[in-house]
Amino acid sequence: MTAYIQTVVTAPVVGREDEFNRWYEDTHLPEVLQVPGFVAGRRYALTGPGAADGPRFLAVYEIETDDLAAPFPEPPADHHRIHIAPIGGMNHAP
Repeated sequence: MTAYIQTVVTAPVVGREDEFNRWYEDTHLPEVLQVPGFVAGRRYALTGPGAADGPRFLAVYEIETDDLAAPFPEPPADHHRIHIAPIGGMNHAP
């Protein structure tokens, strides 16, 4: 299998970072890692001056698959949780 990296940047709503971090660590990340091909995920936080001025978190996911262009297999029966789990404290504005 070939290994790939997917990166995602996120910007929680100011004042709701704790709620966002709980959701990300306790709900979102475990659900993503249930998707076939996703083998690991790590999060990083930007710190220092200007950190609150834009996306503050970077998630790096490791994916292993023979064909990245092919759709992933059918999700499990409870896949709806992945799509509708509440995203606490996430800023959806570009």
